[in-house]
Amino acid sequence: MADLILGSTTVMSESSGVISGIPAAGVTGTLTTGVTFPAGHIVKIHQDIDSAAQSRTVATHAWIDSNLSITFTPVSENSRFIIQGQWAERGSSNGSAMRIVRVGATEPSSGSTLIADTSGSNRKRATVKYSYEGQDAQQTIPICYCCYDDPNTASEITYKLQSATEGTASYVNRNESFSDSAGSYSYQAVEISTMIIFEISS
Repeated sequence: MADLILGSTTVMSESSGVISGIPAAGVTGTLTTGVTFPAGHIVKIHQDIDSAAQSRTVATHAWIDSNLSITFTPVSENSRFIIQGQWAERGSSNGSAMRIVRVGATEPSSGSTLIADTSGSNRKRATVKYSYEGQDAQQTIPICYCCYDDPNTASEITYKLQSATEGTASYVNRNESFSDSAGSYSYQAVEISTMIIFEISS
Protein backbone atom coordinates (compact mmCIF):
# COMPACT_ATOMS: atom_id res chain seq x y z
CA MET A 1 0.00 0.00 0.00
CA ALA A 2 1.02 3.61 -0.38
CA ASP A 3 2.13 5.84 2.46
CA LEU A 4 -0.69 7.49 4.44
CA ILE A 5 0.04 11.21 4.53
CA LEU A 6 -1.92 13.90 6.35
CA GLY A 7 -0.81 17.33 5.22
CA SER A 8 2.97 17.08 5.10
CA THR A 9 3.18 14.38 7.82
CA THR A 10 3.56 10.68 7.03
CA VAL A 11 1.44 8.89 9.65
CA MET A 12 1.84 5.40 8.18
CA SER A 13 4.55 4.27 5.83
CA GLU A 14 4.34 1.42 3.37
CA SER A 15 7.67 0.08 4.58
CA SER A 16 7.04 -0.02 8.34
CA GLY A 17 3.26 -0.28 8.66
CA VAL A 18 3.56 1.65 11.93
CA ILE A 19 1.46 4.72 12.69
CA SER A 20 3.68 7.66 13.56
CA GLY A 21 3.78 8.34 17.29
CA ILE A 22 2.09 5.08 18.28
CA PRO A 23 4.36 2.25 19.51
CA ALA A 24 4.23 -1.09 17.74
CA ALA A 25 3.00 -2.69 20.99
CA GLY A 26 -0.14 -0.55 20.86
CA VAL A 27 -1.57 2.20 23.02
CA THR A 28 -1.47 1.77 26.79
CA GLY A 29 -2.67 3.94 29.65
CA THR A 30 -5.67 4.73 31.82
CA LEU A 31 -8.87 6.43 30.70
CA THR A 32 -9.49 9.58 32.71
CA THR A 33 -12.73 10.79 34.27
CA GLY A 34 -13.20 13.05 31.26
CA VAL A 35 -14.04 10.07 29.03
CA THR A 36 -17.71 9.79 28.03
CA PHE A 37 -18.96 6.25 27.55
CA PRO A 38 -21.80 5.49 25.13
CA ALA A 39 -25.30 5.10 26.58
CA GLY A 40 -25.97 1.58 27.81
CA HIS A 41 -22.30 0.90 28.56
CA ILE A 42 -21.45 -0.89 31.83
CA VAL A 43 -19.10 1.52 33.59
CA LYS A 44 -18.72 -0.31 36.90
CA ILE A 45 -19.68 -3.52 38.67
CA HIS A 46 -20.28 -3.65 42.42
CA GLN A 47 -20.76 -6.92 44.30
CA ASP A 48 -21.22 -8.48 47.72
CA ILE A 49 -21.23 -12.14 48.74
CA ASP A 50 -22.57 -13.72 51.93
CA SER A 51 -21.19 -17.23 52.28
CA ALA A 52 -21.81 -17.81 56.01
CA ALA A 53 -24.42 -20.29 57.28
CA GLN A 54 -26.70 -18.42 59.70
CA SER A 55 -29.54 -19.12 62.11
CA ARG A 56 -31.33 -15.88 63.02
CA THR A 57 -34.04 -15.07 65.55
CA VAL A 58 -36.43 -12.62 63.92
CA ALA A 59 -39.66 -10.79 64.66
CA THR A 60 -42.59 -12.28 62.78
CA HIS A 61 -43.28 -10.44 59.50
CA ALA A 62 -40.67 -7.74 60.27
CA TRP A 63 -38.14 -6.63 57.66
CA ILE A 64 -34.67 -7.73 58.80
CA ASP A 65 -31.36 -6.63 57.26
CA SER A 66 -29.29 -9.34 55.63
CA ASN A 67 -25.50 -9.31 55.36
CA LEU A 68 -25.80 -8.19 51.73
CA SER A 69 -25.18 -4.45 51.46
CA ILE A 70 -23.24 -2.40 48.90
CA THR A 71 -22.20 1.24 49.36
CA PHE A 72 -20.58 3.22 46.55
CA THR A 73 -20.48 6.59 44.81
CA PRO A 74 -21.98 6.48 41.30
CA VAL A 75 -19.77 7.41 38.35
CA SER A 76 -22.44 9.91 37.29
CA GLU A 77 -25.79 11.17 38.53
CA ASN A 78 -27.19 9.82 35.26
CA SER A 79 -26.10 6.27 36.03
CA ARG A 80 -28.73 3.54 36.07
CA PHE A 81 -28.46 0.31 38.03
CA ILE A 82 -29.38 -3.32 37.42
CA ILE A 83 -29.38 -5.15 40.74
CA GLN A 84 -29.44 -8.93 40.71
CA GLY A 85 -28.29 -11.96 42.64
CA GLN A 86 -29.35 -14.98 44.66
CA TRP A 87 -30.91 -15.11 48.12
CA ALA A 88 -30.84 -18.44 49.99
CA GLU A 89 -33.15 -18.42 53.00
CA ARG A 90 -35.65 -20.65 54.76
CA GLY A 91 -38.08 -19.29 57.33
CA SER A 92 -39.45 -21.37 60.20
CA SER A 93 -42.98 -21.10 58.80
CA ASN A 94 -44.67 -21.05 55.42
CA GLY A 95 -44.24 -17.60 53.86
CA SER A 96 -41.27 -15.29 53.35
CA ALA A 97 -40.48 -12.20 51.29
CA MET A 98 -37.39 -10.21 50.36
CA ARG A 99 -36.80 -6.73 49.05
CA ILE A 100 -33.95 -4.55 47.80
CA VAL A 101 -33.90 -1.22 49.61
CA ARG A 102 -32.08 1.96 48.73
CA VAL A 103 -30.99 3.35 52.10
CA GLY A 104 -32.86 6.46 53.08
CA ALA A 105 -36.33 5.13 52.28
CA THR A 106 -37.88 2.25 54.22
CA GLU A 107 -40.64 2.11 51.62
CA PRO A 108 -39.53 3.45 48.23
CA SER A 109 -42.13 5.51 46.42
CA SER A 110 -45.03 3.93 44.58
CA GLY A 111 -43.98 2.78 41.13
CA SER A 112 -40.43 1.96 42.21
CA THR A 113 -38.97 -0.96 40.28
CA LEU A 114 -37.22 -2.15 43.45
CA ILE A 115 -40.51 -3.30 45.02
CA ALA A 116 -44.15 -3.66 44.06
CA ASP A 117 -46.69 -0.83 44.10
CA THR A 118 -48.93 -0.30 47.11
CA SER A 119 -51.91 -2.67 47.12
CA GLY A 120 -54.03 -2.44 50.25
CA SER A 121 -53.07 -1.14 53.67
CA ASN A 122 -51.45 -4.30 55.08
CA ARG A 123 -49.78 -6.13 52.20
CA LYS A 124 -45.99 -5.94 52.21
CA ARG A 125 -44.29 -4.46 49.16
CA ALA A 126 -41.58 -6.91 48.18
CA THR A 127 -39.13 -7.56 45.38
CA VAL A 128 -39.85 -11.32 45.57
CA LYS A 129 -41.94 -13.53 47.85
CA TYR A 130 -41.46 -17.26 48.35
CA SER A 131 -42.98 -20.13 50.29
CA TYR A 132 -42.71 -23.89 50.63
CA GLU A 133 -44.98 -26.82 51.23
CA GLY A 134 -44.77 -29.37 54.05
CA GLN A 135 -42.45 -27.39 56.33
CA ASP A 136 -39.62 -29.78 55.44
CA ALA A 137 -36.65 -28.95 57.70
CA GLN A 138 -34.29 -30.15 54.98
CA GLN A 139 -35.47 -27.66 52.38
CA THR A 140 -34.05 -24.24 51.55
CA ILE A 141 -35.72 -21.77 49.21
CA PRO A 142 -33.01 -20.10 47.09
CA ILE A 143 -34.39 -17.43 44.78
CA CYS A 144 -32.94 -15.29 42.02
CA TYR A 145 -33.90 -11.63 41.71
CA CYS A 146 -33.34 -8.81 39.25
CA CYS A 147 -34.53 -5.21 39.42
CA TYR A 148 -33.72 -1.79 38.03
CA ASP A 149 -33.21 1.56 39.75
CA ASP A 150 -32.77 5.13 38.55
CA PRO A 151 -31.83 7.18 41.66
CA ASN A 152 -30.53 10.22 39.74
CA THR A 153 -27.74 11.04 42.19
CA ALA A 154 -23.96 11.36 42.20
CA SER A 155 -23.84 11.12 46.01
CA GLU A 156 -22.88 8.00 47.94
CA ILE A 157 -25.62 5.38 47.83
CA THR A 158 -26.32 2.08 49.60
CA TYR A 159 -28.41 -0.85 48.45
CA LYS A 160 -29.21 -3.63 50.89
CA LEU A 161 -31.29 -6.79 50.96
CA GLN A 162 -33.92 -7.31 53.64
CA SER A 163 -36.21 -10.26 54.30
CA ALA A 164 -39.33 -10.96 56.35
CA THR A 165 -40.65 -14.35 57.41
CA GLU A 166 -43.89 -15.68 58.82
CA GLY A 167 -42.09 -17.48 61.64
CA THR A 168 -39.67 -16.40 64.36
CA ALA A 169 -36.56 -18.00 62.88
CA SER A 170 -34.67 -17.54 59.64
CA TYR A 171 -31.99 -19.82 58.19
CA VAL A 172 -29.68 -18.21 55.64
CA ASN A 173 -27.40 -20.23 53.32
CA ARG A 174 -28.45 -23.43 55.09
CA ASN A 175 -31.50 -25.53 55.86
CA GLU A 176 -33.14 -25.84 59.28
CA SER A 177 -31.86 -29.23 60.41
CA PHE A 178 -28.32 -28.58 59.14
CA SER A 179 -26.97 -32.01 60.10
CA ASP A 180 -23.22 -32.56 59.87
CA SER A 181 -23.32 -36.31 60.37
CA ALA A 182 -21.25 -38.65 58.22
CA GLY A 183 -22.95 -39.42 54.95
CA SER A 184 -25.16 -36.29 55.04
CA TYR A 185 -26.92 -35.75 51.77
CA SER A 186 -26.51 -32.78 49.47
CA TYR A 187 -29.54 -31.04 51.01
CA GLN A 188 -27.31 -30.22 54.01
CA ALA A 189 -24.93 -28.22 51.80
CA VAL A 190 -24.01 -24.63 52.66
CA GLU A 191 -25.01 -22.10 49.99
CA ILE A 192 -24.09 -18.52 49.12
CA SER A 193 -26.20 -15.41 48.72
CA THR A 194 -25.11 -12.65 46.36
CA MET A 195 -25.81 -9.11 45.22
CA ILE A 196 -24.34 -7.76 41.99
CA ILE A 197 -24.94 -4.21 40.77
CA PHE A 198 -24.26 -3.24 37.17
CA GLU A 199 -23.80 0.53 36.84
CA ILE A 200 -24.84 1.64 33.36
CA SER A 201 -24.23 4.94 31.60
CA SER A 202 -27.15 6.77 30.01
